[in-house]
Amino acid sequence: MSDLRAPWWKLLLAALVLVVVALLAAPILTIGAANRALGADRPDQAAQLRPNAAALARLGAAAQRAGRPQDAARLAQEALAASPINVVAIRTLGQARAKLNAPTAGDELLLLASKWGWRDRPTQFWALEKALRAGQGDVVLQRGEAMIRLNSNRQGALLAFRLLANDPATRALLVQRLALRPDWRPFFFEPELPIGANQLDAMNAVLLDLARMGATPSRGEAAATFRAMLDGNKGITAFGTYRRLFARGGKSLLPGGDFSPASVGAGQTPTPFDWNLRQEGAAGAELARAPDGAESLFASASGSADAMLAGRTLLLPPGSYVLTGRMLAQSATAGDLLLWTMTCRGGRPVLSPGRPVRAQGETWTKFAVPFTVPVGCPIQQLELIARGGDDTQAPPEAFFDDLGIARG
Repeated sequence: MSDLRAPWWKLLLAALVLVVVALLAAPILTIGAANRALGADRPDQAAQLRPNAAALARLGAAAQRAGRPQDAARLAQEALAASPINVVAIRTLGQARAKLNAPTAGDELLLLASKWGWRDRPTQFWALEKALRAGQGDVVLQRGEAMIRLNSNRQGALLAFRLLANDPATRALLVQRLALRPDWRPFFFEPELPIGANQLDAMNAVLLDLARMGATPSRGEAAATFRAMLDGNKGITAFGTYRRLFARGGKSLLPGGDFSPASVGAGQTPTPFDWNLRQEGAAGAELARAPDGAESLFASASGSADAMLAGRTLLLPPGSYVLTGRMLAQSATAGDLLLWTMTCRGGRPVLSPGRPVRAQGETWTKFAVPFTVPVGCPIQQLELIARGGDDTQAPPEAFFDDLGIARG
């Protein structure tokens, strides 16, 4: 008889095992599904599958964003009942109380959330904004640097740092920190961070203050500010700062006309007021030593199309001027095909390319080209262009040096 009953008991045992496995697996599967719903930003689905603290807190935050502070407070309290240290729930409850009561009613909860939730962006933004309003520059810097280290929101922290520059008192703290060259200093000046019209003077002041502290900004760090100031009709101020930082206090109307590596900032990202040397196919310009050893600009071109080889932005007031310099031709066509031109920002010509330099053998040839900056032309672009030649001509090549601008 025992032999006949054995298979039956085995089947019953297997069935019991399957039931136990199913009972154990169901919650695990439910938890997994709920977590996937949270990851897909569907806290409503997660709460239906498994009403845990994380799902309830996210639902509360969504209700707060939707303008339902009463629902937000209720859901946040339910989340905190399950997990008293849920940062999203603490932040949401604080925001809801501020909305339902007084603006500062939730400050205590939000401050608590800011201490626990360093990766919670809304909480940290609240803390940064509160410190900014209170003029607590040291708090903004400390909290912002922590956010940068945690990589929670570097751009937000840097924008908050930029706001410190608006007030002279907090700007002093900012400049002191920048002078120590923290890891985030290059990102503070990056062009991807927008500079508002109301921050142009403040960012310009940061550049000058850093120079006074012996931590002079590089050309690359100053470039975005100068560009924004040009666009914001503050070009004269920007050019004045450029002179103080990089032209060593010189009063030349054309700094860097000697083409020495030091004066043109060789190896650095150029500002709009520096030489922009281009290389377009076989045409280009570069700093080089002439055969006699003089530091100079070497330009060469080939082909039938015109090309811009070198250029820079100027801010000359209306009036008469003379562009002077010297050229050492390395080909017979250099004087006819390598020409200096100037236009107003917008394209109106000031100095038309039509005054070729008559090269004198293998010696330096001086030139002087008069031009007039008209009224309504506050920003000019000086360029060295190569006129396209034909295949029968030798490609133009020449050295340029001692370039300057004097009043006519």
